Amino acid sequence: NTKPTYSLGPFVVLTFIYFIVGFLTTVNGQFQGPLKIAFPLGTLTTLISFFFFLGYLVNSSLGSRWINAYGYKTTLLRALGVMTASLLMYALSSQVVTLCPKACCSLGIDRVPYGYFIFLFGSFLMGTSAALLQVVINPYVAAYQLPHTQPVQ
Repeated sequence: NTKPTYSLGPFVVLTFIYFIVGFLTTVNGQFQGPLKIAFPLGTLTTLISFFFFLGYLVNSSLGSRWINAYGYKTTLLRALGVMTASLLMYALSSQVVTLCPKACCSLGIDRVPYGYFIFLFGSFLMGTSAALLQVVINPYVAAYQLPHTQPVQ
């Protein structure tokens, strides 16, 4: 009669990825602070959260389709790839604003840098990656058996 052995490592990795998703969700909201000063009307500021959660709405079902087609591990890696792409879009948006400060368009009375629109796309990708990661991680965490704990119900 042998007892099954459980490793804490995969659970810790998945918990860390959940932490990353929560952290980046919070950071995405924090990016609105400086914009509230630049654009007092708030419409352009609100678009950051709108595009982030639009990623959830539009692409959350993509996670289940990827799981069915490629499996959990590949979907997890793809979701991390989308997250990396979104962080690169954030970096690109700041580079565009820094290197081309006069590259702007007019929206009403505001002059909006083109980097803002790149940032909105990055925010959409970040929301997409958060949705994909949650679709993959939730079943893993629910099914994972830790010693001296009861399964999630």
